[in-house]
Amino acid sequence: MQRYIHNHPIGETCVIKDVNQRRHITDIRQLKTGDHVVVCERDGACFWMMIASIRDCEVTLNRVQALPHIRPGTNLNLAQALIRPDHFNLVRQKAFELGVDTVYPIITERTVSPLEPRSHGADALHEAISLKDLDLSAFDAVLVAHENEHQQTLSDALATIDSTAQILLLIGPEGGFSDADLKHLPPHATYVTLGEKLLRSETAAIFAVSIIIHERAVMKR
Repeated sequence: MQRYIHNHPIGETCVIKDVNQRRHITDIRQLKTGDHVVVCERDGACFWMMIASIRDCEVTLNRVQALPHIRPGTNLNLAQALIRPDHFNLVRQKAFELGVDTVYPIITERTVSPLEPRSHGADALHEAISLKDLDLSAFDAVLVAHENEHQQTLSDALATIDSTAQILLLIGPEGGFSDADLKHLPPHATYVTLGEKLLRSETAAIFAVSIIIHERAVMKR
């Protein structure tokens, strides 16, 4: 079951303002007032919640009951360079369906997608952040899909990462990350290959997310 992550302790009510999660509730799942969802705190405490109201900028939920303490989510986050609006929205939708916790729209040196209001959906224009300004300190591991890496696969990299670690996957625009982009990445960033074929940005994102979700599920068995 899809779970939503709340960064603060959950009381009798909680308000979801995160654009990605709010849009997932209202646009992708098309839930309405009175529907129920599972919301989890970062420490794994989860609650069965009823949607009390839906507004343009927030979803208010009322707590129904506590659920067994579980570790929520996949701890996988995606930083996707802005690409064509329809392709970007496809990545966002499929990433959430697969279990990604958060999608960060990023602007890189080679970003050429038109930044028109509403064009990317989910307020991506407002959300979009330059790669150099993205806070990478919150993640235990940073995986970068890069066409010049020919040896280390995603499976190789994941084998060295704890199964509970917070991972950020970076996918570049058409043309990939530039040398200037790579200078903004931390020393512990790990470069991975997605195979011999040159993939479009949206294909690379969905492909890589699928592999990581599968590999981490196997690791937890």
